[in-house]
Amino acid sequence: MRPDWEASGTDIYQKALEHARHVLETHKVPELPEDVRSTIRSIIEEAEEERGVSEKKRQKAAAGA
Repeated sequence: MRPDWEASGTDIYQKALEHARHVLETHKVPELPEDVRSTIRSIIEEAEEERGVSEKKRQKAAAGA
């Protein structure tokens, strides 16, 4: 087993790097279920209300940026 690995000419660092690149290139993040997205949206909207941030203010700020 080790002789095969050594004969391949690839060290453990190189193998780990190749694996990490493969994961980063091919991983697909699963979509959150609708109930979770809805809960997150509610939390954001509540926080925006508490801080006086509205959709219109965000759009106006984005347009001026």
